Amino acid sequence: SEAPSFYKGTFELNTLKNTYLDISGWGMGEVWVNNKYVGSYWEEEKQRSILISSENLVQGKNEVVVFEMKNNQQKTMKLSETPIFK
Repeated sequence: SEAPSFYKGTFELNTLKNTYLDISGWGMGEVWVNNKYVGSYWEEEKQRSILISSENLVQGKNEVVVFEMKNNQQKTMKLSETPIFK
């Protein structure tokens, strides 16, 4: 689908610490983790990750919601311990 879309997923954490959401391959959108807004992204920017503060995370299951406006057909994101750039 070419239309803007919402995506929802979960990830598990045992230890709470600042982490980064790798948004490589995604077009343009916004991200919420555990119902808290954590940032936006655009494929034209050199940064390819969004910082998720440990304050926005919980031990166990965390929920991520993405509003993707360009729909590059990307369906997955990964966590990273360090920021990611082009």
